[in-house]
Amino acid sequence: MISGLIFVCAVPCLIRDSYEWLVARRVRKAETDLNATASKKGALQWLTIVALIIVYINLFEWLGYLVSTSLFCFFNVVFLVVVSGEFKKLSNSRKLRNLAAYIIFSVVLSLVIYYVFTELFNIPLPD
Repeated sequence: MISGLIFVCAVPCLIRDSYEWLVARRVRKAETDLNATASKKGALQWLTIVALIIVYINLFEWLGYLVSTSLFCFFNVVFLVVVSGEFKKLSNSRKLRNLAAYIIFSVVLSLVIYYVFTELFNIPLPD
């Protein structure tokens, strides 16, 4: 159910990125290689997110909700930050602080969602 909700929430982003990819493809003939890089980056982002979702679905019952969701969230955030190019601009100490913040964010988000489903909605999730 959660994987389905993630997919449903990702559909508008997929539509927007597909549209931007098509526009970049049309404009690429007249523009510089920057548009080609942007469209390749968008395609790479979607392929990686789909791959992470597939891995998440397969690990969900084996690792349990908390571990698999924390890992899924962490790798999504790290991947999107790295692909955006912002991670390269940071100093090494700032990179470590950001990675620690990403870990904390992933764990807290997983715990909050776990609490909402198990305590508020009374929907059991795999431990």
